[in-house]
Amino acid sequence: LLPVVHGGIFLTLAAFEFSTGGRSRYLQFHRWSGRVLVLVALVAGLSAFYFGLLMPYGGFSETIATALFGGLFLAAISRAFIAIRRHQVARHREWMIRAFAIAIGISTVRIVGAVFDVTLTPAGIRPPDIFVLSIWVGWAITLGAAEVWIRYTRPRSRLLVTPTSAV
Repeated sequence: LLPVVHGGIFLTLAAFEFSTGGRSRYLQFHRWSGRVLVLVALVAGLSAFYFGLLMPYGGFSETIATALFGGLFLAAISRAFIAIRRHQVARHREWMIRAFAIAIGISTVRIVGAVFDVTLTPAGIRPPDIFVLSIWVGWAITLGAAEVWIRYTRPRSRLLVTPTSAV
């Protein structure tokens, strides 16, 4: 229950963190809940490693996926924390979007898994293999969508054009 409970707390608080109105009107709450987010993310991420690395249902392929996406989750949380401590708000936002995408990605994994189960089980593919495939595809979809969103909403930098003198 450790990763599930802390993951649920993370997802609930993160939803409030992304609310523009709430963030500007309740800045102190945003800062306080952000600190709680970091702590619950660390507990959820590290405890999830236990199951994915030491007790993988899908074998070594699940271990690799868990290490990769769990590591990316913890790295994103760390980078977001460092960015906000350096007052780099835009960078903080981008890293939090990535962390949230990885956290919510487990839901995408479940949806993809249900589709794969219905379509691939009749073809004779074993449930552990379907689960591993679901992990890779589900998290790739969610993280890919986050990257597209980050790039779509990132402020466009203006090119500085300096006048050139005619020769």
